Amino acid sequence: MMASTGERYWLVKSGGRILGPMTEDQVIQSLRNKEIVVLDEISLSFGRWHYIRDEKVFELVVNEMRNPKSTAESTITGTSDLTNTDVTERLSSAFGPVERLTSNINEQRNETRYSNLPLSNKNNSVVYGYSKDKDFFSSRLPKTNVFIWISLIIVVSGISLKVISSRGIITPSSSDFLERAKKDMRIGNYTESAKEFRQVYNKTNDDAQIALDFAGMLLNLRQSGEARKVLESVSAMSASTKQKSKALTGIAVGYIQDYNYPLARKTLEEALRIQPDNAQAFANLGTIELFESKYADAEKALLNALDHGSDDPAVTIQLAEASFLNSKSKNLLESLLRSKVVLESSVKNSQNYHQEALAYRLHIGIETKETTTLEAIAIQFLNNDPQLTDDHIQDPYIARERVQWDHIVKYLKSSIGSNSKNPYLLAALGLATFKGRNKTEGKKIIEDVHSRVPDDTLIRIVLSYVQLQTGLREEGLVGLSTTKNELGYSLPLILQARYCREKKDFSCTEENWNKMLAQNEKSIVALAGKAWLEIDKGRLQEARPYISKGFALDPDYIPLLQAEEYLKGHY
Repeated sequence: MMASTGERYWLVKSGGRILGPMTEDQVIQSLRNKEIVVLDEISLSFGRWHYIRDEKVFELVVNEMRNPKSTAESTITGTSDLTNTDVTERLSSAFGPVERLTSNINEQRNETRYSNLPLSNKNNSVVYGYSKDKDFFSSRLPKTNVFIWISLIIVVSGISLKVISSRGIITPSSSDFLERAKKDMRIGNYTESAKEFRQVYNKTNDDAQIALDFAGMLLNLRQSGEARKVLESVSAMSASTKQKSKALTGIAVGYIQDYNYPLARKTLEEALRIQPDNAQAFANLGTIELFESKYADAEKALLNALDHGSDDPAVTIQLAEASFLNSKSKNLLESLLRSKVVLESSVKNSQNYHQEALAYRLHIGIETKETTTLEAIAIQFLNNDPQLTDDHIQDPYIARERVQWDHIVKYLKSSIGSNSKNPYLLAALGLATFKGRNKTEGKKIIEDVHSRVPDDTLIRIVLSYVQLQTGLREEGLVGLSTTKNELGYSLPLILQARYCREKKDFSCTEENWNKMLAQNEKSIVALAGKAWLEIDKGRLQEARPYISKGFALDPDYIPLLQAEEYLKGHY
């Protein structure tokens, strides 16, 4: 799966203040400028607070701030070359999670994007991002005490590890790292998976499958340069024809991420020469043809990808794009009809890229003057779980640049424009813009639409979502709690259920998920929500039917995969 398509905004608690919202780059710069420290608290909007040092997104800069080691640590630990990361990893291997040693400083956390550690197992109450959060500040440990405890733990751990490792007791095996890497890959925890695969690959770099999996995680994290180096090594191994062709396909994805289309094309042609039925290679070739405005060739390549077994909705959406553009350039009715049919099929049959498919369908509808259906498509687009695509496992060997929001919004801007009279079309443009990189512009469009139709339920809820995502928590929650939902929209139920789970209000959580399932018994979001509700309440066996129903609909939905993984370890 690719990284989140939209930039996330963070809030930081530092020195009795709440800073933000801040982008990831702004947080990193503030750390380097020492305006904030790694033991300050951080949270995504609508999220839980935890130390910056525990947020995987900032792992590199945290390690940068920690090294080189202090003189005191070097003196006490002698000539040991263990880094803080080594200490953590080796302690974890020998004695279980290091968090057990520091539970008086920080509660245990399951660091995944869905944040699905069962709430019933958490000792501390949820901390919310209010500026009036006096309970948090009154109960927080003084920073000096935290530093003392951490320093003591690192020093003692370093001494202990030096003694223990000299006796050959702690030797984390490659198989342990490999097992953890595959588990994290399976549940969408790509940062950790890449880190663990790197440990294995550095020790066992002659296994083609390990190299392919490791490179896939790097491509998901858009570390294209390192990914290409790993994949180039596969050709030197005694790998199978399919593995070599896949490695070339991944190298091409890296080139596409770096906008080097000529080299990507050349590499894909070689991949297809080795394996003529390589569906991933055909899909990526179609992406290149689209970027080079060769729409007929793009249509042909993407049809080949589907014919050779690809069922990736990103391929389907790109086929619709290619078909529509081809129909415009050559006035081909067949291509125009294909673009509509494949999009409608994707919307009906896939929850992955559901909102993106609706955005393309809205654009084509406007361009072909389907006046009677446009509002219904726009409402369906707005009434959607905004994180649905991000919560799916994606194939890293298929380039996804053409299904990113920054690309899609260009079409909507050209077709909807700023002069549209329909509030739902304008709100759709605003939400698509917000989900790309221009959050300020997207938020303003939605605010303007809301000012025109202040009593519209759906547009008010979309505004609440945007407010929550940009750190305006109180405003967003007010809109969420005061808006009536007579028309039975699903978006308010999703946001309410997630907020109620934060508050550990399981009755409220269950009520909202039940309403969603009453509307649509095949809602993957509600099925996963119910599964985690049962886990939160400690009723693990009762969670299984919801997981099974969800997997029957969609085996790549990350919250379900994480729920299944949790049950494996606890039941």
